[in-house]
Amino acid sequence: AQKWGGGGGTRTRSGGWAEPRPAQEVAGGRVGGNPCGTLILLRHGQTEVQSGTSFIGWSDPELNKEGEMATAEAAQSILAAGYTFDVVYTSVLKRAVRTTWMLMQHMGKVYLPVWKHWRLNERCYGGLTAQPVDELKRTYGEATVASWRRAFDVQPPPFSAGSRWNPSNDPRYERWQDRRGKMRPV
Repeated sequence: AQKWGGGGGTRTRSGGWAEPRPAQEVAGGRVGGNPCGTLILLRHGQTEVQSGTSFIGWSDPELNKEGEMATAEAAQSILAAGYTFDVVYTSVLKRAVRTTWMLMQHMGKVYLPVWKHWRLNERCYGGLTAQPVDELKRTYGEATVASWRRAFDVQPPPFSAGSRWNPSNDPRYERWQDRRGKMRPV
């Protein structure tokens, strides 16, 4: 399960991974008398940017060969376990979209509806996006960088207006028109 990026099983109390079980094995396959479905969470494949060396966030690196191979393995494992999909949800980041496309292709499910939304993106690191972690630690200190990385109540520095990662500069993050017909960024 770990080679899928931790999305193929559940975390045990000892920190290991338990393989997913079909819905029929979970509480008799029923919730409130109705058949329950199975939610499968799959993280995107490995990318060209090594995790841990920079704040990846909303930067948009491509999948690398290992990420593509892991996606194919995940598809085969999901099929071998007897799972199928009715609908798929993904973020708008190309690493997640490509992982979704590849997974659906390997599973023979390219016809399924795929819903994309920016709210499923990885955490946004603002002005830290694509910045080297080691350099930021030297500049701001390890404790500050750790709080930006892991705390939910601490906001990282904002994007600069001209940043290529700033959502205001990217059409994927435009919202529907407001009542006056103006497009509003996320």
